[in-house]
This record gives sequence, C-alpha cells and structure tokens, in this order.
Amino acid sequence: MNKFICLFLFIVVNCKAQIKNDNDYQNMRGVINENIKNTIYYEVLKENNIQARFYITNLFSDAKETIKSDSLENGLLLNDGVYAFYIKDIRYSFIHIYIKSNGKIKIFESINCPNDNLKMNQAIAYIKDNFENKGNIVDNISNYSNYIQYYKVDPQSKLNCPD
Repeated sequence: MNKFICLFLFIVVNCKAQIKNDNDYQNMRGVINENIKNTIYYEVLKENNIQARFYITNLFSDAKETIKSDSLENGLLLNDGVYAFYIKDIRYSFIHIYIKSNGKIKIFESINCPNDNLKMNQAIAYIKDNFENKGNIVDNISNYSNYIQYYKVDPQSKLNCPD
C-alpha cells in the first residue's frame, strides 16, 4: 500500500513540475512579481488582491505585436521565439527577455539594468549560440525600446536595479 501512495505522490509532484515548466504565462508572472516585490506598487496590488498587468512583445515576428497579460489565459503557451515582457504601468519598468527554443526556456531579467548592458549582451550571446536562423533578432533585442510600450523615465530618475 505504501508503494502505491509513494508512486501516486511521485506522479502528482512530477506532473505539477511539468505543468509549471510548460506554462509561459506563469513563468513570466513569477519574474514580474519577484521584480516588483519591494515596491509600493506591489503592496497596493497585494492589499487589493490584484495581479500586476504586464505586456508581452514578440521580438521574433516582423509585426512585433504586443499582447496584455490580462487578455491571456493562465495556461499561455508561446511558440518558439524571443519575447520582451514588462510592466508599463509603473514609473520604473524592468524589461525581461523570454527565449523559448525546442522546449527550452531561458529568461534574462532586467536587461535594462545595469547600464553596462551585461544582461542584454548575455541574451544576445545566447541567441547567437542557440538559434540557427537568427535573422534580425539580435538587432531586435538591441533595439527593444523601439518595439515595447512603456512610460518614459525623466533623466533625473534612476532605476532601482537589483544587485
């Protein structure tokens, strides 16, 4: 009997892990929540039991279409490609890159932080190493600010970048 219980628990835990790994929406939601955790914005959302709305821009397509998270289903599965995801409704927006290729997912958080573009360079190197048909994707990542929708920050402001 104990063997059956152990087997059942193993299957349940394994299936839950697979679901989480295959849920692009939840993967992005987790990064968004982690990056706003120590902000007033997060506290307001939490007090009102509201989820942060974020946006996903497809940097892999020619159209560079953007979709809102609140128009998505929680089980969103994206096609292989490169996506920028971010919150545009707060003053200090962090831009994250989500890369999906052959079932592998790689996330580069806060590419606009720090100013030396280390994380963006890592994302570009990853694209060069893992995509055969790179096309304009390297240029699209380098020029992500031309394709995404976000509030501008005045020159006196400073992103509160994580260490």
